[in-house]
Amino acid sequence: MITLKTHFREATRQLFANKLRAFLAVLGILVGTASVVAMVSIGELAEEQILAQFKNLGINLLSVSVYPLGDNQNANPYANLNIHSAENMVSASANIIEAAPYLSNYGSIVFKGHSLSGSSVGVTPDMFHIAKLNIAKGRSLSFLDNFDYFCVLGQALAQKMRGYTHHSLIGQQVQIGSVIYTVVGILQKWPVNFFFDNDFNNALLVPIHTAMGLQKNAHINSVALRIRDTRLIAPTEKHIKTYINKHTLQQRVTIRSPKSLIDSMKKSSQTMTLLLGLIGSISLLVGGIGVMNIMLVSVAERHREIGIRLAIGARQKDIQLQFLVESITLSVFGGISGMILGVVITYFVALSFHWVFELFILPPIIGALVSIAVGVFFGFYPARQAAKLDPIQTLRSE
Repeated sequence: MITLKTHFREATRQLFANKLRAFLAVLGILVGTASVVAMVSIGELAEEQILAQFKNLGINLLSVSVYPLGDNQNANPYANLNIHSAENMVSASANIIEAAPYLSNYGSIVFKGHSLSGSSVGVTPDMFHIAKLNIAKGRSLSFLDNFDYFCVLGQALAQKMRGYTHHSLIGQQVQIGSVIYTVVGILQKWPVNFFFDNDFNNALLVPIHTAMGLQKNAHINSVALRIRDTRLIAPTEKHIKTYINKHTLQQRVTIRSPKSLIDSMKKSSQTMTLLLGLIGSISLLVGGIGVMNIMLVSVAERHREIGIRLAIGARQKDIQLQFLVESITLSVFGGISGMILGVVITYFVALSFHWVFELFILPPIIGALVSIAVGVFFGFYPARQAAKLDPIQTLRSE
């Protein structure tokens, strides 16, 4: 009785005897498996990256954006959300712990006569708690700084400024438009996320009262909130909209939460995963057809060998198993190569996006199962054809 080990050894011998043909046959499986492995791995990495962005901040946040529905509302100072109303948004719901309005301005930042790219953001002291803005040097802004011309630098912006001075940045002066601010603090590196509209690493933070006083018809468009219970997001959002409509004229209110952002990004990731899955399926289909073609050619070339095996006592299922093992070996070889390529692709994608690379167990398992399934599915017909050959006719073939 022929053992499975013997079948595998014979299959390996046949593959190495026809290296180029075997490589061309498994090329489609290699590309398809690599697509599947990379698809699942990149999806997992993206999800981990999204979740990592909120590990530091927490998911108990809400971002409120308020915009007027009509153009003529800007002329009415009572039509829009002001600082007092925005800070008192904590009274809108018992589920709100802190409220921090902020105001962005993308004007020119000048230091030592050099124009720097970045943004100035008017913030309240609560923003340092909500956004987890930690001070590396100096101090943060407090309510005592209201209407004063003090600022705190983001880590990336501070790094740019260090190229133009050999002295400490604390106490230095920075110009925004026609206004000069004194630096009182520098932030630690802040983990960028998609929740806030600003990158605080590349921002200059000033007291929001000062920022409001320097802009004509300035009003609050954005408020960051920290809440107690994420299970109460829906009623909290309803209370916030009621509060805003009570303290302003009719406004368009948009509320985002980390959960909604995570769900949205997961849907985008799933769409991309589906697209890559279709591409991988096409490659696997082409590769499977290639394997079937190679196995049919192999059966045609080995008629005499099959006839001799049948004549000396081999059973039909032994012949069928022999060619089926060859087909599976061929596809598994392509699958292993594809898994390695998929991991390499995932590594370079993580490297290009500055993600932390992790090797997941699930993608290689999926790749192995898919390659075996392709070998069985596309190798069954050639193996069955080989088993059904008439030994007398095969021994007569040249």
